[in-house]
Amino acid sequence: MHVVAIIAAGGRGQRLGSATPKQFLEIGGKTILQRTLETIGSHRDIDEIVLVLPPERVDDAAAHRAGI
Repeated sequence: MHVVAIIAAGGRGQRLGSATPKQFLEIGGKTILQRTLETIGSHRDIDEIVLVLPPERVDDAAAHRAGI
């Protein structure tokens, strides 16, 4: 069986009231998105990750892939 995890990180953070979308906020030196990718990427049963981002942040994705 091929298992795909879909990470919906397409929000813009408007309800949070921050200039930075929530998924790109840092906690302890890593963004929330980095922590999510590391956690899901290390799961032994997940074969593939699909990351959904706002179109204007797609170019930022490579910086958040560390650890997977």
